[in-house]
Amino acid sequence: MRSMTKWLLALLILALPLVTACGSAPYTAKVVDAETGEPIEGAVYLAAWWKTVGGKKDWFEGPSIEMAKFAEGHTDEKGWINVPRFWLRYPFAKERTLTVYKPGYVMWNQEYVFPTREKRTDFGGKNREVRLEKWKAEYQYGDQSALLSAATRGRIRDNTYRTHNEYSSVEY
Repeated sequence: MRSMTKWLLALLILALPLVTACGSAPYTAKVVDAETGEPIEGAVYLAAWWKTVGGKKDWFEGPSIEMAKFAEGHTDEKGWINVPRFWLRYPFAKERTLTVYKPGYVMWNQEYVFPTREKRTDFGGKNREVRLEKWKAEYQYGDQSALLSAATRGRIRDNTYRTHNEYSSVEY
């Protein structure tokens, strides 16, 4: 019986790398120009994992969300982003987000669409293509900065994501 347990334990240890390798995708996402579909080289990405901290002891302010882990880098010549284990679930993280930016393009965020603030539904699962839209003259950089600020905090809520015009109208 003991030798059987040893064999099963050894088999489990040898099989563990195969099981974890099967769970990760070969790439995280591919970044392309929204109009042409051509890959975009040199786009900056930030992959972040978020966790909830606080709880019963923080009864007055409530729990908050903070970054538990992050990875950053640039897309390669084919537009690929490769963040190991991005699509796997982590026990310590509540959620994960991906944000991509390249000068001349609109910043892309996995959760929300700029400038409409609509919830993004075109990314994740089998669709891992990040389509960067070229910057338009009617867009305001302050609005994009507000989205970036909110995205890097892990949450975009109506009360925390204000446009440049909304900040301009607030009296201090």
